[in-house]
Amino acid sequence: MSAEAEFSEQFYENSKKFFSERVDYVSVTALLLYWEENDVHPEKEVDAIRELFERDFGFSSLTFLIPSRRAQQELNREISAFVSNYSNNIDSLILVYYAGHGDVDNDGKSVWAA
Repeated sequence: MSAEAEFSEQFYENSKKFFSERVDYVSVTALLLYWEENDVHPEKEVDAIRELFERDFGFSSLTFLIPSRRAQQELNREISAFVSNYSNNIDSLILVYYAGHGDVDNDGKSVWAA
């Protein structure tokens, strides 16, 4: 079994109890993020997550490639628009999935990298 298939299967098994008990959302939308220029090649991972969300859970999904130029501003704009457009009802659920490196700085804040 490929790493992507194994990940999808584990995610499905570990989360189906939660999602099967929580059926009162009118809409669920996921924003899938990864760097346009990267060294981890997350495309297959993101495709597997998108397929899992859409096929198995019936969620909608959007993908945003974080640009190298003006990354913080563009990411802030995209996430703000996503929240504004998809979380306008109390019975809406939004998910943000980031495929990339991460760390914590000296102040305890997350740092994302390509």
